[in-house]
Amino acid sequence: VSDTYEVNVQVKGGQKKHWLISGAPRYNEKGQVIGSIGIHLDITGQYELSKQKEQLLRDLESSNEGLQEYAHVVSHDLKSPHRSISALASWLEEDFADKLGPEGLSQLALMQDKIAAMDQLVTGILSYSSIGSEKASVEICPTLTLINQLKTTIYWPEQIGLSFSGIIPSIMADKTQLQQLFQNLLSNAIAHIDKPKGQIEIGYSDLGDLHEFSVKDNGIGIPKAYQEKIFEIFETLESGKGSSGIG
Repeated sequence: VSDTYEVNVQVKGGQKKHWLISGAPRYNEKGQVIGSIGIHLDITGQYELSKQKEQLLRDLESSNEGLQEYAHVVSHDLKSPHRSISALASWLEEDFADKLGPEGLSQLALMQDKIAAMDQLVTGILSYSSIGSEKASVEICPTLTLINQLKTTIYWPEQIGLSFSGIIPSIMADKTQLQQLFQNLLSNAIAHIDKPKGQIEIGYSDLGDLHEFSVKDNGIGIPKAYQEKIFEIFETLESGKGSSGIG
């Protein structure tokens, strides 16, 4: 019987080896089996690498689970005091507004802004740590319809127009992740358009084995020196309200 299989062996020197053996019957001119032909290939190196890879994957999976759990716990523990501080600041404003005066009230408003920014940062870290933790549900997503639906759900000023370059196709993707991607890109574009009349253009190119989308706007732009840096976590061009560098 022709077959291929792997075996663990101990060779003459005492070392343990892993062999890949391919065997087949040998026939004579009458079609009778008179022996066998075999090839013994030493794959010890590849076998050890495969075992190491499997162990690394197990260790990485365990580490990721631990980090996700840690991020959830830390996020929960941080959000609780945020809410308490915010509530205390609100009570101070309500009960002692006349004693605090304009300057004191201004400081309280600034405190609330900082609390909101910190809360957004914690939420962003939690979302970032959860990426990939859920198995993607891949389906056919009508990208154009999804984008038009987003336009009705996010804040979209009347003076900002939306146009498309090329035919926007339906693609196989996780709908939730695709929606989140375009929501982040479009929200960022809207937030940084500083012209009286804004314009956002979404483009598409078919690269064969890849879909390439682009989002272009007539806002403040990004200096070339920072175009790589902004894709690093916690990096942002400005430390303005609502910007955590995680999106």
